[in-house]
Amino acid sequence: MKLLFSFLILSFLLLSGCATEQSDTDSSTNADNQTASDIRHATGCRFIQQDGLDVIRVMNPWRRGETLFDYVLLPEGASPPATLSDKQILVKLPLKSPMLISTSHAGLFLALNSGDRITGFSNPDFLYNEELRTRAADGTLARIGPPESLNMELILQEECDFLMMSATEALPQLFDRLRQVDIPVFMNADWMERTPLGRAEWLRVVGLLIGKQREADSLFSTIEADYLEIQKLVGRNAGERLSVFTGVNYRGTWYMPGGNSYVAKLLGDAAAEYTWADYDSSSGSLPLSFEQVLQNEIDTHYWLQPGIHTSMKSLLAEDERYGEFAAYKNGNVYNSTARSNANGSSDYWESGLVRPNLLLRDIAKILYPDQLPDHQLMYYERLSQE
Repeated sequence: MKLLFSFLILSFLLLSGCATEQSDTDSSTNADNQTASDIRHATGCRFIQQDGLDVIRVMNPWRRGETLFDYVLLPEGASPPATLSDKQILVKLPLKSPMLISTSHAGLFLALNSGDRITGFSNPDFLYNEELRTRAADGTLARIGPPESLNMELILQEECDFLMMSATEALPQLFDRLRQVDIPVFMNADWMERTPLGRAEWLRVVGLLIGKQREADSLFSTIEADYLEIQKLVGRNAGERLSVFTGVNYRGTWYMPGGNSYVAKLLGDAAAEYTWADYDSSSGSLPLSFEQVLQNEIDTHYWLQPGIHTSMKSLLAEDERYGEFAAYKNGNVYNSTARSNANGSSDYWESGLVRPNLLLRDIAKILYPDQLPDHQLMYYERLSQE
């Protein structure tokens, strides 16, 4: 349970966007015969064409305007480029044995009905999807370990031809080790996106990688249209904006999403009043004391994402001071645990991040139920009294 709680806290910090500045430079054309695609929301990726080949450009989130890597996609039977720079990585298609580290990346494959293509995963215990968990149990989904201690022998034994992991500012040692044995490491920077639609648009990246670009484009367009429709609906009809705060006190620090973070954007699009959106303009997490949060949120209407808790009793048992919040007193505490398995893994971190339109519907339903009379909560649930 402690391991899972630490994982959830880390996931929440990543979701909040523990970032400094992202690139907002659009590398639309240059002398290398490259042309940009129609990326609409994501700031961390580009689709370009170079010498007749599709290229996925991952922008460096920590250095404005710089490219982290260009992934040159080589279809079967095509000729590879004569030379590749250190910033260019060749990805041979079709992918036959892709492996993943993050549950959110598994969600991207699953959204395109391609979970069966995944042959290895860091720690399957964190997965929600039953199909993947069953495959892990019967040995057809390899348990490859965390990035800092990958099972290289197993990765080579399973003939891995592609590894996707979350982008990090300092490249892990495994990056060069895998590159030396011709296994491309795809540094996915979706967690650095500041908007829900920006993160979800990385679905199109996976679509291009696995030969399902048309399906991915269509699905994302549906997600986008629904998200914008709900945003417009609640923004027009919400009336008094109800206030929301998130998180829990963790080892003496309450990490609150910054005012320009993914979470703040999601709450704002649900017509919620979020105190820290006015106080702070960062995209990272604000390390606050319990006293700071209590002072600012004591009368706040709703409390979301209170750690791993599913009951008011367990929440209060962790810290009696939680009972001082009006949201607690009024029973307005909700967690994204409605779709969780017996191991405590939540589908929020798999399909939820791919479909932010459904997260937005849930939050709007919690705050303004009359605006969405037919919607039933999918990811969120009210904490029980037990």
